[in-house]
Amino acid sequence: MASPSRGDRLRDVLALVLVVGGIGLVLLSNSGMHRLATQPIVVAHGEWAMAQYEHYRRLGMLGYIVALAGIATGIWSYLHLARARQASAEAGAEAGAGPTAQV
Repeated sequence: MASPSRGDRLRDVLALVLVVGGIGLVLLSNSGMHRLATQPIVVAHGEWAMAQYEHYRRLGMLGYIVALAGIATGIWSYLHLARARQASAEAGAEAGAGPTAQV
């Protein structure tokens, strides 16, 4: 059975970082929208309050996309390792399938 390689571990870390980063962006977005809803909105000259809402909405969507990319990376990493283990098991079975003489 093949043990996880350095590349497998790096893919796992990348998946974890993407998921945690995406969740962080979503939480930041929710915090900003909550602040817009509960506190007086301060806008700069010429800026619309809707622009702040759009900023947080886009930030939240980016967070969901990043988290989904992390989940996809985790699935890809799992499938990559599963294929490597299957190939290793098949190679081991073929190597031991030859005739053996035991006395």
